[in-house]
Amino acid sequence: MSQLLNETVVAVPPLSLRAIEERAAEIRALLVALTKVSGLALPWDELVDRHLPRVGLLFYPASAAELGDREAATDPSGEEAIHILMRPELYEALTIRGPGGNRARATVAHELGHAVLHVPFLRRQRGRAQPLTRVSRAQLAPFRDPEWQAWAFAGCLLMPRSQLAAIRKPPEEVAQLYGVSIPFAVAHYARLRLPVGGAETSLGSSLLLARAAQPAIARARRAR
Repeated sequence: MSQLLNETVVAVPPLSLRAIEERAAEIRALLVALTKVSGLALPWDELVDRHLPRVGLLFYPASAAELGDREAATDPSGEEAIHILMRPELYEALTIRGPGGNRARATVAHELGHAVLHVPFLRRQRGRAQPLTRVSRAQLAPFRDPEWQAWAFAGCLLMPRSQLAAIRKPPEEVAQLYGVSIPFAVAHYARLRLPVGGAETSLGSSLLLARAAQPAIARARRAR
């Protein structure tokens, strides 16, 4: 975790969790309208291949030479379409409906967070007299950290609070319903401060699992 906190990022405008939830709800409504999906989990392979390119979000498999130590990267350059690069194995895993595709789906949702929340800001800053500077994540409050914002967006997009509040199932069942990993689901419940699952699941143990999950959830470095 200390290595992740030492990662340098561009400080972005502050966003509250509530504001991120509202933006994610808008985007999810658009994605549901595009796909006509009726279930809880969004069809990410269909979205990436067919629907998102139509609204200017283009996903490509990319080599390690292009991505370095990152699993995916959102390119803020350009004026219109936004290009998002992913490691080939993650790109291909979007077609896997079970646990094999969990990380791929979370990664796509995370990068959409960067595209929606941060690319407009970064594009507006181009050419201004004061250049953008990078700072250690440890120096930023979470609400100004682009990585925290993007992960919060991903959770809200994949697992909306309005739906979770009505579900009374253990975390492993909830994770399966939404096509995410158990650590991702529990971490999102903890972020929203919602009790997790059925009667056999205590909030205390869920918070411990959420803390343990953070390095795995945030391991991939992203382009800011």
